[in-house]
Amino acid sequence: MIQPDFIRVRTFAMHRKSPMQKMVENGTFVPMTDEEIIREIRLLLVNLNKMPQLFQLRRSQPDLLMHVNGYLDESKEPMLKDLMITSSFRKSRTGILAFETRLLRKLVH
Repeated sequence: MIQPDFIRVRTFAMHRKSPMQKMVENGTFVPMTDEEIIREIRLLLVNLNKMPQLFQLRRSQPDLLMHVNGYLDESKEPMLKDLMITSSFRKSRTGILAFETRLLRKLVH
């Protein structure tokens, strides 16, 4: 069994001048939606054994999607719950958060 010291998950962040951005613009690459990202992280977390290692999630983009941290043996269930709440919150505020995300990206770039 693999027993890492810690598990850090970072989401994908694409620079607006990167070649991948051009792929998005021409339709050859489609980034995951926030909902898909949350589902994928939940799937990973559900399938990790409870162990005394730190699980750390940091969003690479400055859109305040989520930050989840905790030890798998102590905080796995609360972290899963936080991801469910984040998912529900995103669904209920999609229009407002999309606007906030665009505004934050303009401020950062």
